[in-house]
Amino acid sequence: MRPLNQEDRERCWGNHHWYHRYTETTALPLEVKEHTAQLSNNAGRDYQRKFTDATINVLSSSTTFELWVDVGQLKSVFLRNVPPTAANYIQRAGRAGRRREGAAYAVTYARSIPHDQVHYHEPMKIVRGTIPVPRINIANPRLTQRHINSFLLGHYLRDAGVATTGQQMTVKEFFLFPSAERCAAAQYPAWVANRRADLLVPARHIIDRQCPLQAEAAFQQSVDLLGKVRQALSDQLAAYQTQARELEESVRAAKGKERWVALKNLESVNRLEGQLQDERLIDHLASAHWLPSYAFPQDVVKLLVRQPNLTDRMRLERDAEYGIAEYAPGAEVIADGLLLVSRGLNLQNKELEILAYRACSRCNRVHIASALRDILPMCQYCGSRALGPRSMPRAFVVPHGFTTAIDEPAQEVRLNRLKPPPNSEVFLIQGARPESFAPHPQLPGISLGYRADGELFRANSGKKFQQFRLCRYCGRGFDHAPKRHTKPWGSECSNKTLTTVDLVCRFHTDTLQIRFDGIHPAPPNVDDTDFWISFQTAFTAAATDVLIIPPRDIAGTFRSQSEHGLRGELVVYDRVPGGAGYVDRIRDELPCILEETLRRVKECRNPECDPQGSCYACLRSFANQFQWEHLHRNIVADWLSDVLDRGAKTTTV
Repeated sequence: MRPLNQEDRERCWGNHHWYHRYTETTALPLEVKEHTAQLSNNAGRDYQRKFTDATINVLSSSTTFELWVDVGQLKSVFLRNVPPTAANYIQRAGRAGRRREGAAYAVTYARSIPHDQVHYHEPMKIVRGTIPVPRINIANPRLTQRHINSFLLGHYLRDAGVATTGQQMTVKEFFLFPSAERCAAAQYPAWVANRRADLLVPARHIIDRQCPLQAEAAFQQSVDLLGKVRQALSDQLAAYQTQARELEESVRAAKGKERWVALKNLESVNRLEGQLQDERLIDHLASAHWLPSYAFPQDVVKLLVRQPNLTDRMRLERDAEYGIAEYAPGAEVIADGLLLVSRGLNLQNKELEILAYRACSRCNRVHIASALRDILPMCQYCGSRALGPRSMPRAFVVPHGFTTAIDEPAQEVRLNRLKPPPNSEVFLIQGARPESFAPHPQLPGISLGYRADGELFRANSGKKFQQFRLCRYCGRGFDHAPKRHTKPWGSECSNKTLTTVDLVCRFHTDTLQIRFDGIHPAPPNVDDTDFWISFQTAFTAAATDVLIIPPRDIAGTFRSQSEHGLRGELVVYDRVPGGAGYVDRIRDELPCILEETLRRVKECRNPECDPQGSCYACLRSFANQFQWEHLHRNIVADWLSDVLDRGAKTTTV
């Protein structure tokens, strides 16, 4: 340090650009908004227009701002974390610099988590990373069914001459006018039956040859699925009407401030019902997954926002697999610059169905029963006392949706928010039938079991496995049992008994079980979790390389094969509900995938990678960053080298 006189200071700062910007330029006020899928379409377009016009000059956005948006002279992008893949990084950084008016900047903040820190020290891996060619499986039956629905609906609206008062048909006009019994939706089944012969031939041209869906079955399924949409709509409207009647009674019985609050709550419920009826038909059917949407087939849950001034601006929905954590009662959700708190389940006028389960960490299997008393202390699969944090029988519910509480206003966003409790691993609960397993034609000793509608299970057990306390009549959640409480829509609830449950997601997709019963040496038993986690990780990564698909599109797990044993099997499943066709391709490419699995664990291209551990070049990724301590490539390499070197010999079991 040395003192500067006036002459020194003038010489130092005379031509310093940033000094003059800071001391002489008028401060620029910041108008910050967010642009995410949690906004309604109208709110999102409004923010996009204001950002382009510079009315908003900082936009905090999610991946919804990656596509279809041209914001013109965008000079800089700040990424709040290192994106998961090179494709994500290039897409997000590429928002800036689309005009030839000077240099653009992309600044990435690396958090103190494993994925971010690895790329902070080796940034070129994600900046120059390779991007796989995108592929869509047009033989996906769910995707095909939605296109059949779209084809039939278009013909129906033209043939039946369904009238609309505006430019876009609404839910009310299609499902409720002139009545629920005589509406256009009610007439749809009869129309499909009458036009079946005429439309079957063109419908067959929509269905890919590899798709198992038949046109005749697709027509009937279109009718059945629309019936389910009608029923779900009817349930939600009935729920709003029940809530409105309760609040009307509260209005009549209350006085002063309590009456004003009841009137406000009643207005909110009526507004929600009106918004549902006035929703565009195409948006409603896409959200209900009856029509094709921008997303691949998925199972979602919604968080119903009851705050009166926010209901028309927010569209909070999440994949059910993650929604059971991020929307669980007590979870904090940030949307449109505000902090909302989920306060319960949206029962939608339905009885809360409570079942029981137990997960055993030794064999990695789940036992489901109708009641807690039906689950015995001993695990029915491995024959020993169950192990793990979910080894004791636990009650669970499958939530249809979540809700905020009308009496809890949105808050200003804090510097941090409560993290949701973590989900369990994924368990296979309905796989291939034992008689359907067949030996692989090219790999003696390996057998495969495929199921097109396998069922998987994932649970959220709350903070520290303490579960969630719910009122089974109104769905409201609590940290402790209150003496009295109000329902999420504001009226008093007479129930004082809470039920304690886990939240569970059960979903169906293509599954493949791979067994190595005739292989010598045999793989370790399934209770060797380090081996099976490492093998599952290496195998799925190798499969994505061989099939040239994004890593997020397939996943794996493992479990014991049968009752009273710990012989393991590898389970691979499509991440797309209904299946994207990848699992079927794994069957055909299994020899190449096993060879690539061995290459990945034996010949890591990173010379500094410890064979007894792993690195980003072999097993580690953004998705598995909290399992890195279990990833050891040497234990997989040693076993698989023997297997493939010996040519997969058949042994007596």
